[in-house]
Amino acid sequence: MTRAILSLALLILASIACTNGAPQSATAAQRVKDDTQTQTVRLVNCANPEGLAVLDAPGGNPTGTVYQQGDEFDGSYVDADWIAVDGGFVSADYVCEAGLPQVTKVVCKSGGLNVRIGAGTEYLLVTDDPLPDGTLVTLTGNHETPVIYEWDEISSPVNGWVSSKYLCEEIK
Repeated sequence: MTRAILSLALLILASIACTNGAPQSATAAQRVKDDTQTQTVRLVNCANPEGLAVLDAPGGNPTGTVYQQGDEFDGSYVDADWIAVDGGFVSADYVCEAGLPQVTKVVCKSGGLNVRIGAGTEYLLVTDDPLPDGTLVTLTGNHETPVIYEWDEISSPVNGWVSSKYLCEEIK
């Protein structure tokens, strides 16, 4: 009996040591997400030419502060959709990390490439006219990887999301 209790106690201690005290239900991805939410990062309004309004709460009312396209500011991710900034919150849809090089690619799809308001075919089109084959696009650095396709957010020639599989490297 004493040996069984001692073995059980050692097993529990080993389990705690292996998880560094983290709850076993938390995945590594959740712990990384939690860590990145508290980090302050340098951001830039890279996709909203009308200006990026600072809101008093996620989805709330404008505070009067607006970041113009190209303005840099510090923020911390609250979740995938919102960033806490000085004086309020901004939508993560319009920001990129500052200092990242701009990437330009070319549309390589005969018939043109649709630009959507979100990363997926379920989102509405930004314009009825697809970007013609050969059009240069500027990527914002934001991307999403749904189950089947990858999507890239573009800021030029229009703002929106395009399927990555129809973008090719620019030939210089």
